[in-house]
Amino acid sequence: EWRRVFDVNVLGMYLATRAVAPFMRRARRGRIINLASGTPYKGVPMFMHYVASKGAVIAMTRVLAKELGGDNVLVNTIAPGFTLSEGVLANSTQVEQLSVEEWKRVFDVNVLGMYLATRAVAPFMRQAGAGRIINLASGTPYKGVPFFLHYVASKGAVIAMTRGLAKELGGDNVLVNAVAPGFTMSDGVLSNPVQLEQLQEVSAKARVLVRDQYPEDVVGAVLFFAGEASSFITGQSLVVDGGAYFN
Repeated sequence: EWRRVFDVNVLGMYLATRAVAPFMRRARRGRIINLASGTPYKGVPMFMHYVASKGAVIAMTRVLAKELGGDNVLVNTIAPGFTLSEGVLANSTQVEQLSVEEWKRVFDVNVLGMYLATRAVAPFMRQAGAGRIINLASGTPYKGVPFFLHYVASKGAVIAMTRGLAKELGGDNVLVNAVAPGFTMSDGVLSNPVQLEQLQEVSAKARVLVRDQYPEDVVGAVLFFAGEASSFITGQSLVVDGGAYFN
């Protein structure tokens, strides 16, 4: 199991990077976006293989930033954490039933983890005089979804951080934006039957484009913020949810 997780999260990322790096060097430009996690900074128990593999991803990111360097390659370690896949949102919870420990845990993953990842790459981006930070938020703060206050508030904090960082880093030509997906059929969600039963059908029916949302639906927005087409855009949040919310 340990080797399987490392093969997917670390070896797979290395092989993909090795394949594209020569072309980026010749073109003297490129973007590498590594999906890490806030868990290595916290030492989350019971998932040692996952936490260690994501720690390796962060270490690889820092090495690549130095090796490929300049303003040619963006390295972004921002990640959504694994709150959903752990089943934190498996059951709706009224505000008076939320524990302080659960509130802190969700904020540690979704807010503190994102801050720590940003802090790790910001010096390299400042030095290069260029960079893109793409934060994965959520559409829930815009809609005010009930019974998940800890999650909704943490994603609202991500949107606020995006705006604050955009002003703080803009002078160094580092652009900071957020993508806010709707309820997405990720591996973590698909492995949680309670969550699927509660949210899948109601989420799909609330959209103008009435179907399930998949991770592939979010890729285009991330690539847009990473590319030249968004070179004069910063501090913005793009909702990607099939038309459930008009921002």
